[in-house]
Amino acid sequence: MKIADGNLFWTNINPVTDKYTYLSENLNTEVLIMGGGITGALCAYYLTEAHIPAIVLEKNICGYSATSASTSILQYEVDY
Repeated sequence: MKIADGNLFWTNINPVTDKYTYLSENLNTEVLIMGGGITGALCAYYLTEAHIPAIVLEKNICGYSATSASTSILQYEVDY
């Protein structure tokens, strides 16, 4: 399912900084998070801050599906 389409503002001004390889081994974890959008990223952040092992699985580039079409995308710039 394609959730976002067209010329999206956030993906045009922010290049893809990190690309990860495909999962190629078996892993063990306490929590498996399906999806690397804003919700999955925040869940992973708070779980790891609480020292709970978590793995995020994303079929695309993290933050580049529905999150890239909203203002929820994680920014590394300082807002002025």
